[in-house]
Amino acid sequence: MSRRNNAYPTRSNTEMFAGMSRFNALNAHPCMSHSRPSLCYHIVFATKHRSHQITQAIERRVWGILWDTCVAHGIHPYAIGGVEDHVHILASIPPGMSVQEAIRIIKGASSHTMRRRIRELSNFSWQTGYSVFTFDCRSLSRLVGYVERQREHHSK
Repeated sequence: MSRRNNAYPTRSNTEMFAGMSRFNALNAHPCMSHSRPSLCYHIVFATKHRSHQITQAIERRVWGILWDTCVAHGIHPYAIGGVEDHVHILASIPPGMSVQEAIRIIKGASSHTMRRRIRELSNFSWQTGYSVFTFDCRSLSRLVGYVERQREHHSK
C-alpha cells in the first residue's frame, strides 16, 4: 500500500509561487538553493571557583573585551552583561562554527586579554563548562533587557 507524501506541494512551482515576491517564494520552497541561518544563543559561564572578580569598577572593560573577542572571531554579539561571578552573552554564531568552538574561543581569548589589560585580573580564569540555550530571535529585545538588568536581578 502506497501513501502519498504531503510534505511537498502537488501544484507546479509556477502555480505555487504566482503572485509571491521572489523573497517569499524562496523562503516558502522546501528545497532552497541558498542558506540563511539565524541561530541565536544565550551563553552563560562563570569565573573560576565562582570568585567575585568582575567588580562594578571594571565590568564595562570586561564586557568590552568580551564584545571585541566575539566580533574579532565572526561571532555577532547582541548583549553582554553579568555580575561579579558570571557573564551572560546573547549572540549569533557563524554557521560553520560549533557552539563549543565559539565558547572555547570567547573564553580563551577574553581571559588572555583581560589578564594583560586589567591589572585587577592578572590571575583571571573562567570556570570549566558553560550553559547555552537557543532562543527565538524575535525574543531578542526582552532577553537584552534581562542581560542588562543582571545586577538588579541578583540583588533581590
